[in-house]
Amino acid sequence: MSYLLTNGIKFSDPGQTIRIKVTVGTEIAVTVSDQGIGIPEAELGHIFERFYKADKARNRTRSGSGLGLSIALKIVQLHGGAIEAHSRPGEGTTFVVRLPHL
Repeated sequence: MSYLLTNGIKFSDPGQTIRIKVTVGTEIAVTVSDQGIGIPEAELGHIFERFYKADKARNRTRSGSGLGLSIALKIVQLHGGAIEAHSRPGEGTTFVVRLPHL
């Protein structure tokens, strides 16, 4: 989950809100939403690929290896869960991690 929170911070401006919500029912769902730059729809299908960077104009404050989301996906899958992303450029991004409730 830390990758999702880190990305939310990295791609949001100071003063913008990052929300974390946890719901428990037949599954555990953790939602991380930011008000950051967002991800274009054409890029969403690739963001969990290793070394993929949707933001081609990264500078030193937004640097990264492009591994964080692929690692997050692998960890979630190894625990029998799923992760999804919803985003709109200029409006922010929401990640939802769903894990089985044991």
